[in-house]
Amino acid sequence: MRCSTLALTAALLAGALGAPVQLAGQVPPPGTDLRQLAQTMSPDEIVRRLQASGLTRAQVRDRLRRAGYDPSLADPYFDALESGSTLERTAGDSAFMEALAGIGVTLREDALGGVPEREPLLERDSLYLPGGRGFLAAEPDTTPQVFGRDVFRRVSSSFDPILTGPVGRNYRLGPGDEILLVLTGDVELVYTLDVTRGGYVVIPDVGQLLVHGLTLAQLEDRLYDRLGQVYSGVRRSPEATTRFDVSLGRLRTNQVRVVGSVVRPGSYQVSSVATLLEALYLAGGPTEQGSFRRVALRRQGEEPVVLDLYPFLTSGDMENDPRLQEGDVVFVPPVGDQVTVRGMVRRPAIYEMKEQEGLPALVRFAGGLLPDATTERARVDRILPPADRTGGVSRVLLDAPLGDVLSGAREFDLYAGDEIQVFPVQRRLRQRVTIGGAVWRPGQYELRPGTTVGSLVERAGGPTEDALQADILVSRLDLATGTRSALRVDLNSNPPGPLLQEFDEVRVFQADTLLVPDSVAIYGFIQNPGRYPLSQGITAGDLVLLAGGFRKGAAPWSAEVVRLQTGDASRQDLSTSRMVRLRDGLPYPDPELLANRPDSVDTFLSEMEVTLQDDDEVFVRLLPGYVTPQRVSLEGEVVSPGPYQLTRQDERFSSLMARAGGVTEAAFPDGVRLIRDGVAVGVDYGRAMAEPGSTHDPVLASGDRIVIPVLDNTVLISGAVVFESRAVHRQGMSLNDFIAQAGGFAQDADRDRVSVEYANGSRAVVSKTLWLFRNSPRVEPGSTIFVPRKADTGQGFNWDSALSRVLAVATTLATVYIAVNR
Repeated sequence: MRCSTLALTAALLAGALGAPVQLAGQVPPPGTDLRQLAQTMSPDEIVRRLQASGLTRAQVRDRLRRAGYDPSLADPYFDALESGSTLERTAGDSAFMEALAGIGVTLREDALGGVPEREPLLERDSLYLPGGRGFLAAEPDTTPQVFGRDVFRRVSSSFDPILTGPVGRNYRLGPGDEILLVLTGDVELVYTLDVTRGGYVVIPDVGQLLVHGLTLAQLEDRLYDRLGQVYSGVRRSPEATTRFDVSLGRLRTNQVRVVGSVVRPGSYQVSSVATLLEALYLAGGPTEQGSFRRVALRRQGEEPVVLDLYPFLTSGDMENDPRLQEGDVVFVPPVGDQVTVRGMVRRPAIYEMKEQEGLPALVRFAGGLLPDATTERARVDRILPPADRTGGVSRVLLDAPLGDVLSGAREFDLYAGDEIQVFPVQRRLRQRVTIGGAVWRPGQYELRPGTTVGSLVERAGGPTEDALQADILVSRLDLATGTRSALRVDLNSNPPGPLLQEFDEVRVFQADTLLVPDSVAIYGFIQNPGRYPLSQGITAGDLVLLAGGFRKGAAPWSAEVVRLQTGDASRQDLSTSRMVRLRDGLPYPDPELLANRPDSVDTFLSEMEVTLQDDDEVFVRLLPGYVTPQRVSLEGEVVSPGPYQLTRQDERFSSLMARAGGVTEAAFPDGVRLIRDGVAVGVDYGRAMAEPGSTHDPVLASGDRIVIPVLDNTVLISGAVVFESRAVHRQGMSLNDFIAQAGGFAQDADRDRVSVEYANGSRAVVSKTLWLFRNSPRVEPGSTIFVPRKADTGQGFNWDSALSRVLAVATTLATVYIAVNR
C-alpha cells in the first residue's frame, strides 16, 4: 500500500514538472515525431498555426495547467501573435509542441498530408493583420449561401471534443483505454489499467477482467463482485471499510471514415468521445451539394442512423448527435430539395426541405421574420415541375399569403427550386401631419381625432416669438387626384380653422424671414468691408468696429456717409454725402500716424449726430500722402530672384535688374517677359539695359512678374501642320523651313494668318503686299509658330471674291508694266 501511494505521488509530481500526460483523443497521429516536426517548423509557423486553431491564450493556458504542463510555455508565442514580432528558434519549441499535442492541439498539416483547404471568407469573417494592426473585415457577400455551410467553413475549436473533466457513465470501454482504479480504507492502492486488444484488464491480486463493450456503470457493478472476493471491506453498504473509485485516464482513439458529399472525404483519427458532428467538422462539412438533413452513420451489424443537422444548427440541439466507434462510416448523401429565401428574414439562405415541410418551416429555419417584414404577401419565383410545363411555360411568379400561411389559416406547398422574397413594409408613414416653420419642435406628428391647427401648434411646442400667427398656411393633399390645395388659417380665430386631414402640411411663417432686413455697408480701408445688419442708433464708428477695424494707412479721424435720396423719382439728386468726425479711441494699427490730424476734421459733424439708416454706405479713405508698399517679383535666371519692393513710383526695369545683380550665365535675355495682369509684355532686354529711361525700359507697377528663362534653342510648330513638333533653331532658317520640318501645311491651313510668338511674349504675323507678295516674320530661338485653320463658313467657294482678287492683281501688274516700259 505504501509503495502504491508513493507511485501515485511520483506520477503527480512528474505531471507538475511537465511530463506529458496523454488524455483521450489527445494522442498525436501514429508516426508523428514531435521533435522532428518542431525542428522543421519555424517559430513563426508555430504562431500562425496556433492562431488557426482558434484557441485563446486563456484556453491554452488552462488546458496546459489541467494536463500538468507549465502554462507559461504558451506566453512567448501569444506575445508574438499579438504584437506581430518575430521569434527566434529555441529549445522550448519542441517542449511547447509536445505539450500542445498532450492537450489535443496538433499543429500538423491535416492527416491526409496536405494543407487543409481554406474556404473563402464569409460575411463578418476577418483576417488578422500582424504587427498589431488589428483585423481586416471581408467584403460582405450578398449571394444566398447554403444554410449551415459557414459553420463548417470557419477556423474554430467549436467542435473539439471535451478533453477535460469526467466522462459520462454511459461511456463504453474498448482497447486502448486507460482505467484508473483507486482503493481507499483498509488498503490504499492505485492501479493504472490498460485495456488490451482483447478487451481485458489485469488487476493485481484480482486477476483478468473482460471490460470490452462495458459502460463505466456496468464496470463498477462487476468490480463490486470481483474486488469483494479479494478485499472483504468492499461491499455495497454504508458500513463498507474499503471503497474504490474507477475513472478513465487516457482515452483511446477511433478510426472513422467520412465519405460522400463532404469537402475532404477520408479516414480520420478521432477521440473515443468524439461525435458525428466532430467528424464532419474534420472533413470540412457537407459541400454545396451535400445534404444537411440526411447524414447517415453506418456501423457494422447495425441499422444506419440518419441524423438531421438542422435541429443543431437552428436551436443547438445535440441530443441526437451519436458518439463514434471504431470503424464507423459517416456518409453524406447528395442534397435534397432546396428552396431559397431572401429579404426580410433573419437568415436569408438556401435551405434543404423535407417532404411535408412548407412555408412555416422555412420561415422557422430562417430565424423568423424581421419586425419590418410585410405579411400581406411573399413573392415566389417557381420553376414548374416537368409534368406541369405546357406551351413553353416553365417558370411562373406566385403570391403567397404569408400571414395566413404562418397563422395556419391557409396552406402553401413549396417545390424544389422555389425562390421566396419577403418584402419590407412601406416606408411611407400613414396617419401623420407635418408642421414646419416658426414653431419650437417642427416635424411629423400623429393625426389624432379632432386635431386642429391650434392643437398641432401646441404639440409642436407653440409658436416662436416672431411667428406670424394670422397667416398660417395649410397644404392639403387630395388623395383622389394627387393635387394639393392651400388653406389660410388665423391661429387667433375661434376655432382656428377646420380639422386637419391625413398628409396635411402646416407652415407657420416667421415674420423676419418675410421682410427684407435693414442693412448698412462699409467700404474702403477696413479689415472686412461689406454689408452688415442695421441696429437702432448705430454710428459710423460702431460700423468700423463691426468690420474688424482699420487697415494700415486708413484715415482714422473721419469717414464719408452716403445716403440714398428717396421720394420723387424725377429728381436729379441720387444721394447725399457728408463727412463725419469719428470718435477718438478707435483702435488703430499705426499710432505714430495720428499726429498728422488735419484741422479740417474739427468742422465735420460728430458721428453721434449722424446715426446710420437703412442702405447707408460708409467709406473710410486713405491717409493723404500714404503709399502702400508696391511689390514686384523677379523669377528665373537672375542673380538674386525673389520679391522686391519698388523704391519709386516710376522705377523702371533697368533699375530693378541692377538691384538684383543682373542675369546669370544660363539666362536667355531675348526671352525676358514682363507679366502684368496675366498678360505677357515683351521686353527688349538689351536695349532696356543699354538705354535706361527710354521707351524700351518699361515703368514697373505693383504686382508685376518678371521672368528670365534659360536658353531654349528649339522652335515649336503647332496648329494646322501635318504633325506638331519641335525643331532645333539654326541660323538662316526661315518660317517656311520650320513649317516644312513639321511636314508642311495641313489641307485646311490658313497660310495668310501664320503667327510667330517670341520667347519674350511679343508676336509677329505674316503680312502681304499688294495681295501678292507675302512677308514672313523672322524666327528666333524659343519661338512658337502657330498655323491657324481656315474658318468654315459653310457656304462653299466664293467665286465673286476670287474674281475680284484676280482683277485687282491683273490691274496692278498692268500698271507696273506700263510704268516700266514708258
